[in-house]
Amino acid sequence: MLGVPGEFQISICRGCGAGVTIPVLERDRLAEFYPADYAAHEPGSTRMRSLLRLYRMSRDRLAPPATPLSNLRSRPPGRLLDVGCGKGGPSAPLIRRGWDVLGLDPSPQACEIARERGIDARVGTLQTAEFAELFDAVLFNHSLEHVPNPAEELRKAGRVLREGGLLLVSVPNFDSWQRRVFRERWLALDLPRHRTHFTRASLRQVLELCGFDVLSSSTRTTLGALPLTLQFALLGRPAFRGPLARRLMSVHYSLFFPLSAALNRLCGGGDTLTVVASGRPR
Repeated sequence: MLGVPGEFQISICRGCGAGVTIPVLERDRLAEFYPADYAAHEPGSTRMRSLLRLYRMSRDRLAPPATPLSNLRSRPPGRLLDVGCGKGGPSAPLIRRGWDVLGLDPSPQACEIARERGIDARVGTLQTAEFAELFDAVLFNHSLEHVPNPAEELRKAGRVLREGGLLLVSVPNFDSWQRRVFRERWLALDLPRHRTHFTRASLRQVLELCGFDVLSSSTRTTLGALPLTLQFALLGRPAFRGPLARRLMSVHYSLFFPLSAALNRLCGGGDTLTVVASGRPR
């Protein structure tokens, strides 16, 4: 998708249906597969970010998205740890509601943008970070699939989660109809950056293995998954390259959204899987 070299495959477990990207890479090799124009890290223009913010606010008023953080609406403000926070887009709105948000990301430029949004963003990973206090919620928003050892990350998350706190996980749904139909052309495979490809059963299994109680699981439809997947299926590459072009494509994506939502509902689930859990690891 981003033109990095190498050939990768996915080995699928016959038991739980999860996939693992092979060859398995050491942590210190992963950084080379995140080029400068990786969308979650690139800064983009201030003007374009402002226009996109207005667009998303209008869209969300018409159809509020069911994101993992929706589960915090009924909770009093507390401390949130956003693991793999990127530029901080999903968690930054919680600050206006009184939440104290600490973010972790290996990208310095992504952390800089997250700080502009009010997040205490620190360059690093969950495995290297140390915390003086516990958190009321820990978020993995499309970050758990990037790590070499998800169970290791979840156990560390449990150790910094306050008793009664929530663990919020959102990952691509490897069991979705889009993945089964488009196979290697499915956008959310994102090889080789995505190391583990979760199904509902496999995510529940690893959470319970790490001592969490799964409270709920659901799937949802994201804006760009189907139109971008269709670009790969038809052209073998993204049709629109560069930061400005990709951002303008959001308007185009919105035209596909009703079709994506209808197909996901009819065919057994959306392209993104969200799980809410609680408890402390054993």
